[in-house]
Amino acid sequence: MKAEVCAEYRVSSRGLVSTSLFSNPLISNLHSLFQRGLEEAARLFGRILEREINVRQMLHLVHAQLAFSALVLLGGISALVAVLLMAWFVLSVVQCVRAL
Repeated sequence: MKAEVCAEYRVSSRGLVSTSLFSNPLISNLHSLFQRGLEEAARLFGRILEREINVRQMLHLVHAQLAFSALVLLGGISALVAVLLMAWFVLSVVQCVRAL
């Protein structure tokens, strides 16, 4: 006997996908709290950039920042690590530019 999972997907104006998959009220509350936090962070990034961005675009920006931080902090370990981190940083910047 298989358990059926039925989910309804909705996309908000900020680019978030929400589902009705969470039947547990605690999980649902945590999910909505996390979602509101992401939306607030996107609004903060939007204010800094002086344009409106959605959550997906904000996550691309955070990804590029993380790649840059790793490059700066860990790039001096060896040449191979520096090349790999540089490739990660360039890839994340390209993805960020495409998303914006």
